[in-house]
Amino acid sequence: MKTFILLIIFCFAFVLQANAQNSPKIIFQMKAGNTRTYNLSDIDNIKLTNCSADMMMNIHSKKTLLDSYPTNSIKSILFGLNSQNQKILTMVYSDTKINTIKYILAEIDSIVFKQEAQPIDFFPFEVGSGWVYSYTDSIFGIYSTGKFSISTDGLWFCSILDNLPWYGRKAAIFHVVKFNVEDGVNEKLNINNIYLSQDATGLYSWQSPDAGWKKVISFTEASWKDYSFLFTSGLYSNTTKLSTGTITVPAGSFNTIQTGYSYSNYSDHYATTYRSESPFECYADKVGLVYAQRSYSENPQDPNDTDLSDKEKVSLVAMGQFSLIESEPNEYPNFDQIPSEICMIEGSANSKDASSQDGQGNPLQDWYGFKILGGYKMVLRCWYQGGCATDPGYVEVSLWEYDANNKLIFIDKAKTFVEKDCIKQAGLLADLKANTKYFIGVRAINDKNNNQRSYQIFIGHQ
Repeated sequence: MKTFILLIIFCFAFVLQANAQNSPKIIFQMKAGNTRTYNLSDIDNIKLTNCSADMMMNIHSKKTLLDSYPTNSIKSILFGLNSQNQKILTMVYSDTKINTIKYILAEIDSIVFKQEAQPIDFFPFEVGSGWVYSYTDSIFGIYSTGKFSISTDGLWFCSILDNLPWYGRKAAIFHVVKFNVEDGVNEKLNINNIYLSQDATGLYSWQSPDAGWKKVISFTEASWKDYSFLFTSGLYSNTTKLSTGTITVPAGSFNTIQTGYSYSNYSDHYATTYRSESPFECYADKVGLVYAQRSYSENPQDPNDTDLSDKEKVSLVAMGQFSLIESEPNEYPNFDQIPSEICMIEGSANSKDASSQDGQGNPLQDWYGFKILGGYKMVLRCWYQGGCATDPGYVEVSLWEYDANNKLIFIDKAKTFVEKDCIKQAGLLADLKANTKYFIGVRAINDKNNNQRSYQIFIGHQ
């Protein structure tokens, strides 16, 4: 497994902003039950849709719905109907000294941000932008009776899912799917979303409602506190610094802005454990993150404790569309087109979903088509939950050839080789012919509870 991941990699040949925590806020209690918070200083106007008559009346008369409502905080209130005859309300803001405004039971139709809050394009935030990164991690430890080592190789698929207002900023959802293989055997999949925002002061990463936004790259400072990294982590310094330099990765050579620090307490003779740490990230204009690494070591004074070293690296392999999120309708002939021979696919299936029959008369709920120019051996891995005593429903992933007579020919289906806690991993290998069209099919089976089952499918070269 480690070998095919490495082969895949080689086949890809400045104005300071006011403190967001102290800025006046507007908080929406949504009909779905969640809340959204924005800085008033970032907003010109907000349009609310599906406003109740009581809500509109109360806002107009300045009653009950507002925690605080000074007369100088709002320039104008406009009422009307949209094209669907839904009641809409638009509020245009001026500068305000209040702490919080709160609206209840509203649906946000649109938010217009002030011009200075618009992002710049240092990190491309267009929906559909994509990146593939290679990942390596080497851990080595020595203890009183022996030693150990752990080696991890991986491919990380990243893409921009959406742009939306998020806690006072216009943000992009940076979707990350990590496919790692530990010691050449243990395959692991991890999926998460990172909220990123950028303006004239820098690139920011959202942490939590308590921690708020933290700066990843500064466009106005040589060093700063309250920092964050995108793919690495820093534990032992309260400040990170900027530098510049040229970095060469599989995707090419880039002039980069670099952030990081070097920490060591080896001069502290009273330390019970000596530590060193060097996190480091490099960003290129209109590209985003190009390279990241973190070196860490710890050497306890106690000879019975473990000496440990860890070095991880993330390198940009290619930019483009290497991720596919299923879109409906997704049954033949309205199938989703796989954008690359190396791709991470994410979708969901239910036995009640619309389907089309495969070449053996069975229903396939989801179809993914692709055509190759040169023959190669394809590796397919898929992950899903189910197929056990407590959850009998599952999905079956299969590979089909679409021949010259427009017929589907069955090649193989992914076979389960890892099962733990009712979560399965399956895979297949197949020799694909040049100038041939293929389909990957997904079928929901034994789904008595009509659960919508999510799945992930990785395809690549051996």
